Amino acid sequence: RTNGALSKLRHYIPTKLLLNVYHAIFTSHIRYASQLWGLCDNSTTHRILTLQNTALKLITFNGPRTSATPLFAELGILKLFDQVKVMNILYVHKYLNGNLPLDNLSTLQFCKTNHSIRTRGNTLGLLKRSNVATATFGLNSFTRLSTNQWNYLQGKFVDQNLAELKLTKLKSLATKFYLNTYH
Repeated sequence: RTNGALSKLRHYIPTKLLLNVYHAIFTSHIRYASQLWGLCDNSTTHRILTLQNTALKLITFNGPRTSATPLFAELGILKLFDQVKVMNILYVHKYLNGNLPLDNLSTLQFCKTNHSIRTRGNTLGLLKRSNVATATFGLNSFTRLSTNQWNYLQGKFVDQNLAELKLTKLKSLATKFYLNTYH
């Protein structure tokens, strides 16, 4: 329905307003439970990504065979998978700073590497990856994926302690990082 609305509106309103419509109708639905969708297999989320690609092509008046990746960078919109990564990173930040409800704090365990030996993980503030019992559920668990994404971003920004940044600054930093990968 969003793509139908965008295809009709794009002839009458400027791109900036089209982006507002896109964010109001499309992004709001994607963000709802996106962290759970990120745990699904690729066939489930591929359909959503295809709809997202089509929406950007409609906004920019590009044909169906045009690559959508440069359009994401041009419009400053994250792909579904990268948006899930940013949401997971923000979730870990909230956890580490105690800004989650108590129910969430007790069920998840993001542990900083804490030992007396000075290692890269200890000095960078990396999180300890949990041991998994099964490859099917353990490797793709929310806690493990979020820990991997946090550690990856912290490894890219060694000069900053991500846990000490304000949430808005961290969101901006992570968004710009993933947008730069589209070029």
